[in-house]
Amino acid sequence: MFFRLFAITSLLFTSAIATALDFKSGEKQVQLIELYTSEGCSSCPPADNFLTKFLDDPTLWHSRIPIAIHVDYWDYIGWKDRFASKENSARQRLHAKQGNVSQVYTPGFIVSGEEWRSWFLGDRTIPSSLAKPGELLLSIDDKSFNASFSPIKNVGSKLELHLALLGFGLVNDINAGENHGRKLVHNFVKLSETVVTSRNKIWQGQLPDIPENLQDYKQLAVVAWVSSVNNIKPIQATGGWLEN
Repeated sequence: MFFRLFAITSLLFTSAIATALDFKSGEKQVQLIELYTSEGCSSCPPADNFLTKFLDDPTLWHSRIPIAIHVDYWDYIGWKDRFASKENSARQRLHAKQGNVSQVYTPGFIVSGEEWRSWFLGDRTIPSSLAKPGELLLSIDDKSFNASFSPIKNVGSKLELHLALLGFGLVNDINAGENHGRKLVHNFVKLSETVVTSRNKIWQGQLPDIPENLQDYKQLAVVAWVSSVNNIKPIQATGGWLEN
Protein backbone atom coordinates (compact mmCIF):
# COMPACT_ATOMS: atom_id res chain seq x y z
CA MET A 1 0.00 0.00 0.00
CA PHE A 2 2.87 2.34 0.80
CA PHE A 3 4.34 2.23 -2.70
CA ARG A 4 0.88 2.62 -4.27
CA LEU A 5 0.32 5.78 -2.24
CA PHE A 6 3.79 7.22 -2.65
CA ALA A 7 5.01 5.94 -6.01
CA ILE A 8 6.16 9.40 -7.05
CA THR A 9 9.49 10.83 -8.02
CA SER A 10 11.16 12.33 -4.97
CA LEU A 11 12.38 15.89 -5.17
CA LEU A 12 15.61 16.46 -3.28
CA PHE A 13 15.20 18.40 -0.07
CA THR A 14 17.12 21.36 -1.43
CA SER A 15 13.86 22.89 -2.60
CA ALA A 16 11.45 24.71 -0.35
CA ILE A 17 8.30 23.19 1.11
CA ALA A 18 5.44 24.36 -1.08
CA THR A 19 3.09 25.57 1.65
CA ALA A 20 3.21 26.23 5.37
CA LEU A 21 2.44 23.15 7.45
CA ASP A 22 1.13 22.93 11.01
CA PHE A 23 1.22 19.92 13.34
CA LYS A 24 -0.12 19.55 16.87
CA SER A 25 -0.14 16.73 19.39
CA GLY A 26 -3.14 17.54 21.52
CA GLU A 27 -2.85 17.20 25.31
CA LYS A 28 -2.65 13.38 25.37
CA GLN A 29 0.81 11.94 24.92
CA VAL A 30 1.84 10.98 21.39
CA GLN A 31 4.15 8.00 21.85
CA LEU A 32 7.57 8.21 20.22
CA ILE A 33 8.58 4.67 19.25
CA GLU A 34 12.36 4.58 18.91
CA LEU A 35 13.81 1.54 17.16
CA TYR A 36 17.58 1.20 17.43
CA THR A 37 18.59 -0.86 14.42
CA SER A 38 21.38 -1.58 11.94
CA GLU A 39 21.78 -3.03 8.47
CA GLY A 40 24.67 -5.06 9.91
CA CYS A 41 22.40 -6.91 12.35
CA SER A 42 20.62 -10.04 11.09
CA SER A 43 17.92 -9.73 13.77
CA CYS A 44 16.97 -6.19 12.73
CA PRO A 45 15.01 -6.61 9.43
CA PRO A 46 11.93 -8.10 11.18
CA ALA A 47 11.90 -5.13 13.57
CA ASP A 48 12.26 -2.73 10.63
CA ASN A 49 9.31 -4.46 8.96
CA PHE A 50 7.29 -4.03 12.14
CA LEU A 51 7.79 -0.25 11.89
CA THR A 52 6.73 -0.28 8.23
CA LYS A 53 3.33 -1.67 9.23
CA PHE A 54 2.56 1.66 10.92
CA LEU A 55 2.10 3.14 7.43
CA ASP A 56 -1.33 1.47 7.44
CA ASP A 57 -2.04 2.14 11.12
CA PRO A 58 -4.70 4.80 11.90
CA THR A 59 -2.74 5.81 15.01
CA LEU A 60 0.18 7.06 12.90
CA TRP A 61 1.02 10.71 13.68
CA HIS A 62 -2.06 11.02 15.93
CA SER A 63 -1.01 8.90 18.90
CA ARG A 64 2.14 7.08 17.77
CA ILE A 65 5.21 8.10 15.80
CA PRO A 66 7.86 5.47 14.93
CA ILE A 67 11.44 6.44 14.20
CA ALA A 68 14.23 4.11 13.03
CA ILE A 69 17.55 5.20 14.52
CA HIS A 70 20.48 3.40 12.92
CA VAL A 71 23.53 2.79 15.11
CA ASP A 72 27.11 2.45 13.91
CA TYR A 73 28.52 -0.16 16.31
CA TRP A 74 27.71 -2.98 13.85
CA ASP A 75 29.78 -1.41 11.06
CA TYR A 76 32.93 -3.25 12.18
CA ILE A 77 31.75 -6.61 10.78
CA GLY A 78 32.20 -5.48 7.18
CA TRP A 79 29.09 -3.55 6.16
CA LYS A 80 28.87 0.20 6.77
CA ASP A 81 25.27 1.27 7.38
CA ARG A 82 24.88 4.58 5.54
CA PHE A 83 22.00 5.63 7.83
CA ALA A 84 24.03 5.06 10.98
CA SER A 85 25.95 7.63 13.00
CA LYS A 86 27.92 7.86 16.21
CA GLU A 87 25.33 10.37 17.46
CA ASN A 88 22.60 7.74 17.10
CA SER A 89 24.67 5.21 19.04
CA ALA A 90 25.41 7.84 21.70
CA ARG A 91 21.68 8.48 22.18
CA GLN A 92 21.02 4.79 22.81
CA ARG A 93 23.92 4.61 25.27
CA LEU A 94 22.59 7.69 27.05
CA HIS A 95 19.21 5.98 27.42
CA ALA A 96 21.05 3.14 29.17
CA LYS A 97 23.14 5.49 31.31
CA GLN A 98 20.03 7.35 32.46
CA GLY A 99 18.25 4.09 33.32
CA ASN A 100 15.62 4.22 30.58
CA VAL A 101 16.79 0.82 29.22
CA SER A 102 18.66 -2.10 30.76
CA GLN A 103 21.43 -2.30 28.15
CA VAL A 104 22.44 -1.39 24.62
CA TYR A 105 21.40 -3.86 21.90
CA THR A 106 19.71 -4.17 18.50
CA PRO A 107 16.97 -4.35 17.64
CA GLY A 108 16.01 -2.25 20.63
CA PHE A 109 12.61 -0.63 21.13
CA ILE A 110 12.05 2.34 23.42
CA VAL A 111 8.46 3.59 23.72
CA SER A 112 8.03 7.04 25.28
CA GLY A 113 11.39 6.61 26.95
CA GLU A 114 10.65 3.14 28.36
CA GLU A 115 12.25 -0.13 27.23
CA TRP A 116 9.76 -2.36 25.35
CA ARG A 117 10.91 -5.98 25.21
CA SER A 118 7.57 -7.70 24.54
CA TRP A 119 8.35 -7.64 20.82
CA PHE A 120 10.91 -10.41 21.41
CA LEU A 121 8.16 -12.58 22.93
CA GLY A 122 5.95 -12.22 19.86
CA ASP A 123 3.74 -9.49 21.34
CA ARG A 124 3.20 -6.80 18.69
CA THR A 125 0.75 -4.72 20.73
CA ILE A 126 2.35 -1.56 22.10
CA PRO A 127 0.66 -0.47 25.36
CA SER A 128 -1.21 2.81 25.00
CA SER A 129 -0.17 5.83 27.02
CA LEU A 130 -2.60 7.42 29.49
CA ALA A 131 -0.34 10.41 30.11
CA LYS A 132 -1.48 13.95 29.31
CA PRO A 133 1.67 16.07 29.28
CA GLY A 134 0.24 18.97 27.27
CA GLU A 135 0.16 20.19 23.68
CA LEU A 136 3.16 20.50 21.37
CA LEU A 137 2.71 22.73 18.32
CA LEU A 138 4.99 22.70 15.29
CA SER A 139 4.81 25.03 12.29
CA ILE A 140 7.00 24.75 9.20
CA ASP A 141 7.28 27.44 6.55
CA ASP A 142 9.81 27.02 3.76
CA LYS A 143 12.83 25.58 5.63
CA SER A 144 12.14 27.32 8.94
CA PHE A 145 10.27 25.96 11.95
CA ASN A 146 8.59 27.34 15.05
CA ALA A 147 7.44 25.19 17.96
CA SER A 148 5.84 25.70 21.37
CA PHE A 149 4.88 23.44 24.25
CA SER A 150 2.10 24.08 26.79
CA PRO A 151 2.64 21.59 29.64
CA ILE A 152 -0.25 20.66 31.91
CA LYS A 153 2.08 20.15 34.88
CA ASN A 154 5.57 21.32 35.77
CA VAL A 155 8.17 19.64 33.57
CA GLY A 156 11.13 21.85 34.45
CA SER A 157 12.28 25.19 33.16
CA LYS A 158 14.81 24.05 30.54
CA LEU A 159 13.62 21.79 27.74
CA GLU A 160 15.06 20.56 24.46
CA LEU A 161 13.20 20.33 21.18
CA HIS A 162 14.43 17.58 18.88
CA LEU A 163 13.39 17.92 15.24
CA ALA A 164 14.19 15.11 12.81
CA LEU A 165 13.49 14.42 9.15
CA LEU A 166 12.39 10.87 8.34
CA GLY A 167 12.89 9.10 5.02
CA PHE A 168 10.66 6.41 3.46
CA GLY A 169 11.12 3.85 0.69
CA LEU A 170 14.90 3.70 1.07
CA VAL A 171 16.41 0.57 -0.48
CA ASN A 172 19.86 -0.99 -0.04
CA ASP A 173 21.45 -4.12 -1.50
CA ILE A 174 23.61 -5.51 1.30
CA ASN A 175 26.93 -6.89 0.08
CA ALA A 176 28.64 -7.83 3.35
CA GLY A 177 28.01 -8.55 7.00
CA GLU A 178 25.24 -10.63 8.58
CA ASN A 179 22.64 -9.53 5.99
CA HIS A 180 24.85 -10.23 2.99
CA GLY A 181 22.83 -10.82 -0.20
CA ARG A 182 19.62 -9.25 1.10
CA LYS A 183 17.73 -6.27 -0.29
CA LEU A 184 16.50 -4.17 2.62
CA VAL A 185 13.70 -1.60 2.40
CA HIS A 186 13.57 1.05 5.13
CA ASN A 187 10.88 3.43 6.37
CA PHE A 188 10.75 5.99 9.19
CA VAL A 189 14.56 6.36 8.96
CA LYS A 190 16.04 9.32 10.79
CA LEU A 191 18.02 11.15 8.10
CA SER A 192 18.99 14.28 10.03
CA GLU A 193 18.25 16.02 13.31
CA THR A 194 18.59 19.36 15.04
CA VAL A 195 18.27 20.10 18.76
CA VAL A 196 17.29 23.48 20.23
CA THR A 197 17.21 24.35 23.94
CA SER A 198 14.83 26.87 25.49
CA ARG A 199 13.69 28.07 28.92
CA ASN A 200 10.38 29.56 27.74
CA LYS A 201 9.15 26.42 25.89
CA ILE A 202 9.29 28.20 22.52
CA TRP A 203 11.74 27.17 19.82
CA GLN A 204 12.62 28.28 16.32
CA GLY A 205 15.26 27.42 13.78
CA GLN A 206 16.03 25.88 10.40
CA LEU A 207 15.19 22.38 9.26
CA PRO A 208 18.32 20.19 9.24
CA ASP A 209 19.99 19.47 5.93
CA ILE A 210 19.88 15.94 4.59
CA PRO A 211 23.24 14.47 3.53
CA GLU A 212 23.55 13.93 -0.23
CA ASN A 213 23.96 10.17 0.12
CA LEU A 214 20.57 9.92 1.91
CA GLN A 215 18.43 11.84 -0.57
CA ASP A 216 17.05 8.82 -2.42
CA TYR A 217 13.93 8.67 -0.27
CA LYS A 218 10.48 8.29 -1.86
CA GLN A 219 8.69 10.38 0.76
CA LEU A 220 9.67 12.63 3.65
CA ALA A 221 8.18 13.34 7.07
CA VAL A 222 9.05 15.44 10.10
CA VAL A 223 8.87 14.59 13.77
CA ALA A 224 9.49 16.85 16.76
CA TRP A 225 9.64 15.85 20.39
CA VAL A 226 10.32 17.59 23.69
CA SER A 227 12.50 16.28 26.49
CA SER A 228 14.22 17.61 29.59
CA VAL A 229 17.87 18.59 29.37
CA ASN A 230 18.40 16.21 32.30
CA ASN A 231 16.77 13.14 30.70
CA ILE A 232 16.31 12.35 27.01
CA LYS A 233 13.02 10.52 27.69
CA PRO A 234 10.44 12.11 25.31
CA ILE A 235 7.67 14.07 27.02
CA GLN A 236 5.51 14.90 24.00
CA ALA A 237 5.80 14.49 20.23
CA THR A 238 4.15 15.54 17.00
CA GLY A 239 4.81 15.28 13.29
CA GLY A 240 3.53 14.24 9.90
CA TRP A 241 4.16 14.17 6.17
CA LEU A 242 6.06 16.94 4.43
CA GLU A 243 5.15 18.11 0.96
CA ASN A 244 7.91 17.65 -1.59
